[in-house]
Amino acid sequence: MKLNRRDLVRIFARSFIIQGLWTIQRGQNLGYVYSLWPALRRFHSRRDERARAARSHASYFSTHPYTAGVLLGVVAGMEEDRSEGDGTAVESVLAARSAMSGPLAALGEAFFWGTWLPFCLAATLAMGALCPPSAIWSPVLFLIFFNSLHLGVRAAGLWLGYRWKKDVVGHLAPFRIQGLLPLLALGAMALVVLRGALAPPPGFSAVQGLLWTGVFWGTLRLGIRPSFLALGVAAASVAYAGIGAFL
Repeated sequence: MKLNRRDLVRIFARSFIIQGLWTIQRGQNLGYVYSLWPALRRFHSRRDERARAARSHASYFSTHPYTAGVLLGVVAGMEEDRSEGDGTAVESVLAARSAMSGPLAALGEAFFWGTWLPFCLAATLAMGALCPPSAIWSPVLFLIFFNSLHLGVRAAGLWLGYRWKKDVVGHLAPFRIQGLLPLLALGAMALVVLRGALAPPPGFSAVQGLLWTGVFWGTLRLGIRPSFLALGVAAASVAYAGIGAFL
């Protein structure tokens, strides 16, 4: 029994609420089973068989929501092979899911939250400085910019996972996504400096921006996570503003 395009679209649509219900004991397992349900319905015609298959997949599950599509595709593809009698045990499916969920979670956290999100913010700020009349549209541009890649990764991850199954890691490794992270981080810093040079706030110059870029880049090279760096800068800014208000 093969999945058709409509089944994959349904899995893709359901994956957006994979975090709809978290539990301490099982993580995202309920959202994961709900997302996988169109595949289980396709492979198991009887209600008791679907219930048994769902229970087997209801163990602990946790990964980044933007990369969860890869795992859903891999599991759907392996379950498809099982339904055709290739001899794959459900334990092998769960083992593959478990082995890939951690690395995909780390990749999603580092890429989307730690790098792509700040880069999109810096890019839209720079665009607003280049064309001040369009600055009012910066939030809309940010959403378009950020979600164009986010949605693409969700859809492509599901399709590639379904197509390549357990071999998806080997096919994606040559892209060296981890190598893009420092380049995007440096690009975001350069855009912030560009924004400051085009529309400098009081007491700010392009030279100071370059110096701060060097400081931030060096901090990242020490292994400090970008999210911690951003929180530190925000806390320092609030403290500086508060001290300045009392002096």
